[in-house]
Amino acid sequence: MQEGEAEATTGKRGRGGKATGGREAKRELAEKTEEVRKLREALRKEGLEVTKYRGQVQRLSRENTLLRTALAHDDRDPQLMISFLNQELADREATLSATQSKLSASASAFEAELAAVAHKYEARILELESELDSAHYEYERLEVETIELREFKASKDFILEELDSLQAELHASRMANIESLADQEASLNAQVEQAAQLYQDRLEHLEQRAKQATLEVISRETRQIVRDNRRMANELKLLYGVLDDTGARLKRALARESSLRNDYDELLRHLRARGLPLPARRAPSPEAEPPAADLPHQGEGSNTVGDSLILPEVQRIIDQVEAQASTVLADLGLESTPE
Repeated sequence: MQEGEAEATTGKRGRGGKATGGREAKRELAEKTEEVRKLREALRKEGLEVTKYRGQVQRLSRENTLLRTALAHDDRDPQLMISFLNQELADREATLSATQSKLSASASAFEAELAAVAHKYEARILELESELDSAHYEYERLEVETIELREFKASKDFILEELDSLQAELHASRMANIESLADQEASLNAQVEQAAQLYQDRLEHLEQRAKQATLEVISRETRQIVRDNRRMANELKLLYGVLDDTGARLKRALARESSLRNDYDELLRHLRARGLPLPARRAPSPEAEPPAADLPHQGEGSNTVGDSLILPEVQRIIDQVEAQASTVLADLGLESTPE
């Protein structure tokens, strides 16, 4: 359908272009016709001038005839009269000759110009007639294309109606499928909820039975041991916290010592560079802290320093508590999870 619409659009554009060309040719033909009319009007005026000159020649001829007639009947001195008439006749003949020459030249120029203009516009008229024939042929071709386009449009409308009908059927089928899927989904959800409720009931029943069995197995002494283990675990956490705080303070002290050593080394380099005497080095005291290189490395949040500083007695108590807690948990069938 898109290809048909594109072809129809192209046909309309072609028809519009040819129609525009035909209008241009008609307008140009009208302009040339008006120009020919103006030239013919000018030629008509020129013909009037020629007629005027011919009238003057005829008038002069009549005057000559009248003069000859008057000369034949005049009683005055023939010699003077003849001389006067001859002079008058010579003047008139000169005027007549000039007028005839001018008339002949004008007539020749007019005929030549008229022939040239006629030849030029006859050729142009033939050319325009040929273009007009081409325009008529193009118009007929476009008429045929228009008929074909109308037939195509009718076919297109029929196809569109068929497509609309198919789309309506497809929509109805889709809605029926959606309703069927919704019913199936509701049924499946009900079954899933029923199974989930059954599973939840069984799980709660099993949990209740497990709790009752656990309470029956665990005796009063065992529960006391568990409470003691939890208490000692809390005390152990507190001890780890104290050790972590001590380790942090130790790290800050070591950092301060390192900074002071760097400042001292910088001072020594400065004194050596200036040639000044170096200060005397004091002997380290027995109570001095070990160098930073001898201490274990401590990462952020680690308990390495705290573990290394725990007293042996405290470590022994911790080991006993952990062993006792592991034994109790193993007896209960539970996994040992660190706090």
